[in-house]
Amino acid sequence: MLEEYPEDEMSLYSRGEAKTEINDYVGAIEDFTKLIEMYNKDETYYLKRGNVKDKLGDCKGAIKDFTK
Repeated sequence: MLEEYPEDEMSLYSRGEAKTEINDYVGAIEDFTKLIEMYNKDETYYLKRGNVKDKLGDCKGAIKDFTK
């Protein structure tokens, strides 16, 4: 789906979640960042990215996302 529609919101979100589950945190951050850039109205993406940053030990980055 993402190959045909690279900006599909639900597919990109699902891929970010899947990457988080398999500990591909850098890839997950990339997907959630893209979602924030495209759909910044949704605070869920900041929370998801913040959670992943926290898993990587980026506490300052996580707090920044959590307070958006």
